[in-house]
Formats: sequence, structure tokens, C-alpha cells
Amino acid sequence: MIEKENIKITELISNKKNSFKFNVNHEQKTKICLELNLVNLQKFSFTGHLLGTGKGSWLLEAKINAVVTQSCIVTFENVTTKISEPVKRLFIKDLLVIDGSESDFLSNIEKEKLTDKINLLSVATEELILSIPLYPRLKNLEPLNQNFPTSEIKELIDSNNKPFASLASLAKKMKSQKD
Repeated sequence: MIEKENIKITELISNKKNSFKFNVNHEQKTKICLELNLVNLQKFSFTGHLLGTGKGSWLLEAKINAVVTQSCIVTFENVTTKISEPVKRLFIKDLLVIDGSESDFLSNIEKEKLTDKINLLSVATEELILSIPLYPRLKNLEPLNQNFPTSEIKELIDSNNKPFASLASLAKKMKSQKD
């Protein structure tokens, strides 16, 4: 079982499953939290295997597990989300050479150019980015009631119904400022 961040392709055995288990350390979690604007990141792990597919390509099949804490977009209170997602990536030696049958079979798999090593932290972080809620919100949050004066609502409705009139008045104003 491989337990490191970077896997050199030359260390893999092409005709068998090369299992890996990668747990993100404290320093890496802190960096990810800063980059993704997370309050906290717990239990971030990435487990799976790499399998040679021929023609110098490698198929990564794995699972990402994490517990993320974000700020609610409404109340700014902490919202915790458990993430457990399957991951499939195909690392291809030459991305341009894919015949039709292979691309049909692998059409739902993310493809990347194969380099001399595969960075598990990069793959796991990309999948985490795709999995975390874009707009975290507390469950059972009551809708905010906003009371606007009727005159303001009428102004909003009138201005929204005449967008070109607003643009024309803006153009007129800008022209008068130039002169």
C-alpha cells in the first residue's frame, strides 16, 4: 500500500492494482482551509488504487472522505458537511491520441495528461473543491422577511421595466459630463 503524496509512475506495477491511502497532514489541511475559505477541515482522506490500462495510461479509482466546516451564507454560523465521493481519473500519456471506442467507454471519466508522477494531494483537493457546497446554508433556516416601503418597490419595478431608458439617461449624463 502506497502512503505518500506523490506517486512516481516508474514505481507502479502496470499489470496489478497499486493501492494507496493518503491522509492529509495538519499543515496541508491548514493550507487547504485558507485556499478554500473553510472554517475547518477534518478527516480528509483519499484511498483507492491505480491500474495500468495499456498504452502508458493509468486509471485512478478512489474515494475522497472529508468533513468540512464553512460559514453559512446567511447567518455566518458554522455549517458542517460530510463528503464521501467516488473519484475516477484517467491519466493519459498522450491526450491527443484517443480512438473513438476508448473515448465512448471512458466518456464519463475525467482525463488528465500523464506526467512522471501523480500528485494525490492535488487530485484530492480538486475533488474536494468540486464536492463542497458553493453556498453553505444552515438547515431549517427561516426565510428572512424584508419589509420595503411601497414607494421603493414601485421604483424598483419601474426601473426594471425600462432598462433601455436607464441606459439612455446614463449615456446622456456621460455625454453632458464630457462637454
